[in-house]
Amino acid sequence: MNSKVEELCDKVWDLTVCELLLEFRFLDLVTGTVEWKMDKEILSFGFDGKIIHYNPKDFLMFATKGQVYVNRAYMHMILHGLFCHLFWKKQDDCFDLACDIIVEYFIDHLNSRNLFIPLSKQRQEVYDEIEKHMELFTVDQVQAYLHQYPIEDLQNLKQCFYVDSHQLWKKLNSSEGLSLSEAQKHWQALGVQMRRQNKRRKPMIGKKSGHSLEKISLEKKKRKDYRQFLQQFMSTKEDSVLDLDSFDYIYYLYGLEHYEDMPLIEPLEYKEVTRLEQLVIAIDTSGSCSGELVKLF
Repeated sequence: MNSKVEELCDKVWDLTVCELLLEFRFLDLVTGTVEWKMDKEILSFGFDGKIIHYNPKDFLMFATKGQVYVNRAYMHMILHGLFCHLFWKKQDDCFDLACDIIVEYFIDHLNSRNLFIPLSKQRQEVYDEIEKHMELFTVDQVQAYLHQYPIEDLQNLKQCFYVDSHQLWKKLNSSEGLSLSEAQKHWQALGVQMRRQNKRRKPMIGKKSGHSLEKISLEKKKRKDYRQFLQQFMSTKEDSVLDLDSFDYIYYLYGLEHYEDMPLIEPLEYKEVTRLEQLVIAIDTSGSCSGELVKLF
């Protein structure tokens, strides 16, 4: 019985991935790294950064609403990963709701027949208010906005935007720091790649101007490390300098054979180095940059 239920659930998930990949090619970067498995201890379904855990009974009941709802649920969980919501330390009761609103806002403004459901009046009102007060959607800003709502209204909003269980996030954040850091870097890299591919289909992504991925912050803003940025333009080649960390094996073996196990150590006259071939620095002289700022740079 369990095997038949699991087989049926697998077919539903497979159909979901196929429908989304046909429309959103950039998701192929993600779907190959995400698996799913039955988990009777979880409520409905949830994502831990690698595996979608689903309760078979709850999931099949949810799937009876229609394939479009399963598509949205899958996209919802994937976007939590791409926006790195899984790796944030929960700050207050509005955190989960803020993450759900950001993800659902993005999905609701995709021009997608496989994700479209009519917007409820409550959702539209929330979106209108958020658009009115924010130019860039971040978890911090949405949380601050939600703090103005009474507790009763927050409960209604949670029901309106609820899709998946976030109970696995707490377990993920209580794991070893190294594994968490690696998982976060993995999703950050996927998010950057997805954003690059997404730019190619930008005219298709929203129903009206302003509704695009650029309006939503993928992660907490950090100071830009331009060393990492420049590293992508560096190349590795051989350079004519002494490599004191290596030696010539010909001289080494020659010494062993002719001088009674006395190796001759001769450093190599070339070394593999990674550097920029050329670097051009262009400075805007139209007046938009101050002289002091240019001198400081």
